Amino acid sequence: MDLVQIYHKANILIAQTYGITGVPEKGYVIVTVNNVRYIVYFYKIESGWNIEKV
Repeated sequence: MDLVQIYHKANILIAQTYGITGVPEKGYVIVTVNNVRYIVYFYKIESGWNIEKV
């Protein structure tokens, strides 16, 4: 499990999907790294979002 790549792809996908102002209170994105799919949960904070768990 390459956490750096997972977090990187998740952050890009969250930004592309929601932008900075449209981030929901809680949510998830699904990313694929090395042909493995991961569900990445996140929650909204004042300045954007924070990844909760993979």
